[in-house]
Amino acid sequence: MQATLSSASDPNCYDSKHYSDFWAKQEMNFSTFFSKQARRPEGLFGRIVMRIVFDKGNAFLNNFVSDLMSVQTDDRIIEIGSGTGKLIYKMAKKMDKGLIEGVDFSSAMVSVAKKRNKNNIAKGKVKILEGNFDNIPYKNQKYSKACSVNTLYFWPSPVHTVRKSADILKLDGKLI
Repeated sequence: MQATLSSASDPNCYDSKHYSDFWAKQEMNFSTFFSKQARRPEGLFGRIVMRIVFDKGNAFLNNFVSDLMSVQTDDRIIEIGSGTGKLIYKMAKKMDKGLIEGVDFSSAMVSVAKKRNKNNIAKGKVKILEGNFDNIPYKNQKYSKACSVNTLYFWPSPVHTVRKSADILKLDGKLI
């Protein structure tokens, strides 16, 4: 008895169709998984892999937003969807008396952001909150500046979130 190898073009080859379907399903599963992790990182994958993805993928935008924010030493800033806290860390270097608050609804990202900013938190320059920005009550005209990087497409109601952002800004505030 001699073994034969089937090729992918062999219509009787169960393996080629089976593996093709298998890999298509895996690709869809990974794509769905990755999309969910991008929206709300969870677990070890969220804390490790997504931290790296966000830090590298958002580096240019974080630097750009930091420059646009023109952080002053006494600003009160909020970052909506603060993720890994890297932008907060960068802006906090420019502050003395001010405060930067970050809010994110991913416990994995809040954990990463708190660890990254632990010295600034201890100095009272940074607060990191876990929660949904839209559901947290904020005092009107509390902040001088607000920003968000790569989160708009995850907002259930962008118009509501932007209106709320405008409400909590001082009259001469800046939203980026």
